[in-house]
Amino acid sequence: MDQQITPNPAVPQMPSEGPKKNTFMVIATYVLFFVPFLDEKMKNDPFMRFHARQSLGLLLCWVAVMIIGEVPFVWMVAPILQLFIFVLWVIAVVKATQGKQESVPLLGEIFKKINI
Repeated sequence: MDQQITPNPAVPQMPSEGPKKNTFMVIATYVLFFVPFLDEKMKNDPFMRFHARQSLGLLLCWVAVMIIGEVPFVWMVAPILQLFIFVLWVIAVVKATQGKQESVPLLGEIFKKINI
């Protein structure tokens, strides 16, 4: 007697996931943007490259604010800009941990143009 097992409709079926995203390495990318380039497999992963671009863009903005912050009277605005960049960084890390490939608000579309 050959019985076929039919799935129970009351039990939700897990959707098949695409390729697993290495969220730990993506988070590491936001600490050190060059992490994806240490391994050939990560270097060719579009998800890792996207977040490396976002990370590098945020780093460049942070450095620009630090340099501009040394100009007299601009230094008063620099902490607000630094806080803004930090908030964007937190948003980017949260999106990366969720496995999303979304640009950071306002500046993310510019960062997509970085060629790395």
